[in-house]
Amino acid sequence: MNNSLIFAVLIVLLSISNVLQSADLKSGQVIGRNIFGLVVDYKGDPALVDERPLIYAPRSSIQLTSNKAAYQVSSIGQVVGALYMTRLSTDSGEPVDTYPLDLEPINGLTHPSPGIKTPWNSVLFSEVNLVDAKKPQAFAETYKPYFKHKVEQVNPYHYGWLAELGLLEAEGSAKVIKNYAVGRLFAAHVLAMPDQKSLYLLDSEYSGNLYLFIADEEGSFSKGSLYVVHQKGNAIKYKIIGKESALRIKFKLKKIKFSDLFSVQNQESGQCQKNHVYIKTVYGEECLLLKNKNKRYAGLFDPIRVTSLMGINGFLPSVDGMEYDSSSNQIKFYAKGQVKHISSLGESIKPSSQYLIKGLQ
Repeated sequence: MNNSLIFAVLIVLLSISNVLQSADLKSGQVIGRNIFGLVVDYKGDPALVDERPLIYAPRSSIQLTSNKAAYQVSSIGQVVGALYMTRLSTDSGEPVDTYPLDLEPINGLTHPSPGIKTPWNSVLFSEVNLVDAKKPQAFAETYKPYFKHKVEQVNPYHYGWLAELGLLEAEGSAKVIKNYAVGRLFAAHVLAMPDQKSLYLLDSEYSGNLYLFIADEEGSFSKGSLYVVHQKGNAIKYKIIGKESALRIKFKLKKIKFSDLFSVQNQESGQCQKNHVYIKTVYGEECLLLKNKNKRYAGLFDPIRVTSLMGINGFLPSVDGMEYDSSSNQIKFYAKGQVKHISSLGESIKPSSQYLIKGLQ
């Protein structure tokens, strides 16, 4: 059965089953001409596993408004992920149409996090599924439905970035990009500061690293500097690990391989040879050496390994969330729902931001 026929059959069956459902969004609900929660592949057809379509409940939903309409943006946080735009009635707020966004220009999404709304009316989604570029086979096997099971089209370096959805007012639709200049961070938590230039990104799942990205221009993450935040004694330090444009990183993505960034030697009982450095991360025990040719890009493509090579450990390994308190100008770090640390923010010239962590309580 071809994909078009599968889609048509699904529409008929699910239309019958949803007649009595409420207007609240449910996976499998037919809204307008589409099935909400149906994951599509890079050609816009239903993504299939064993000839079965993938239909999932949303991980989160956020409302956006334009001059023309109100929308609900929903993320499908699965290995083969999706983003849905649902147009809402301006009178009743009920859903009147839904459609999956075209993710082919960014090679799709894997496990997009619950989104956060920015001060400039966009939505940020972080890809939180750890993808090891050194051993990409397992991920490629699970992600290949997006590319119609053509496993050779899955490039591990295409995943782990910060995606951004923006409304296109003139067209009444939306566009999704990946902010390649920010880095491939697998950050589970993202805070967009009011200056529209500073982003804090916390990898609470794999490394405990806290990153700060400072954009060159307000409201655009197409170029800027990425820092890893760490403690030295009682002082908070910022170590730059990358400064590139999204355009240059996107160009490098066409041909980059793990072996272009790192030289690898076998480790024996924590010992390395030939100037390689022993590290132990979520990827296991390794002996690595950065290659000079692509050294400038390594911190953006593989920050967990690069920060470990620098001898930088996780900022707050035990925390699992954070939020910005605008009334006190503080970041609160959480562990199991309880505030564990409070960080006061202030201005600095280097790095240049109004929202640098000045202390930790």
